[in-house]
Amino acid sequence: MSNDERGVVAVLVAILMVVLLGCAAISVDIGANYVVKRQLQNGADAAALAVAQESSCKAGSSASSVSSLVQANVNSSSAASAAVIDGVKRKVTVTASAVGDDGLAGRRNVFAPVLGVDRSEISASATASCVFPLGGTAELPLTFHKCHFDESRSLDVKILVAYNVTAPRCNGTSGNAAPGNFGWLQGANGRCPAKIDAAVYATPGDTGNNIPGPCKDTIKQFQNAVVRVPIYDVAGGTGSGGWFHVVGLAAFKIQGYRLSGNPEFNWNNDVHGALSCTGSCRGIIGTFVKIVSLDSDLTPGGIDFGVSTISLLD
Repeated sequence: MSNDERGVVAVLVAILMVVLLGCAAISVDIGANYVVKRQLQNGADAAALAVAQESSCKAGSSASSVSSLVQANVNSSSAASAAVIDGVKRKVTVTASAVGDDGLAGRRNVFAPVLGVDRSEISASATASCVFPLGGTAELPLTFHKCHFDESRSLDVKILVAYNVTAPRCNGTSGNAAPGNFGWLQGANGRCPAKIDAAVYATPGDTGNNIPGPCKDTIKQFQNAVVRVPIYDVAGGTGSGGWFHVVGLAAFKIQGYRLSGNPEFNWNNDVHGALSCTGSCRGIIGTFVKIVSLDSDLTPGGIDFGVSTISLLD
């Protein structure tokens, strides 16, 4: 082979090496960047949900878990992250971006520098919202008048919600005493749990104090449990023809109840001092508590009664 031919071959090899390295950059670096992008997105999603759950999307809340959650999802490189809590719109936005092992922004490419691309800036963001639910499932279909939440003044204060004409009563928005101040919603499909449809004004139920038949076999499982309780502001009808206008969902820890003259449906009802429910009293003893739920069954539109539902926005 002549010197000229060797020179031509050398040039061709050099050109082909650039092409091959370019192909490697496309297949290796772009593929690696895609993996990091997915990891960052997973981390941002997890962090947005966690911060929303921790803060209830209230401005001024800490977001201490952001960095660790993002980094836990990024296996191949470091990451920088930040969270912004919008208390007005009740949203949390988390951004995450790749950081090279040298501490500079962007992932260091392996082959792409041949094409003049030393680093790839990769980022992801996620937004989670906090809403107050209106619709959903009440496993125990109790419903309380909203005045009981208002009069407890704060969460974690033990109260007695009594169906008793001698007990203090709440006034409805029309000025009339709300029937019983608690009632029972109609269970779905003949079962104990009730479905609350946010699009329906009047949820059917029973304004009486008798525990529904389908709930008699399950009431014991709610002892010392936190249940979602629909809160109503207006009620109508009587007995099994009653209805309730549900305005939101609260969380209530059941610490005692007397729901019948039958001892089978009474539990821990006489150990609460002035809040005990004995004799002709029918009532539920417990405390309103705060919960944050990821339950997709809940639909928004309610008043703030201490229950928030968290979801990622598209």
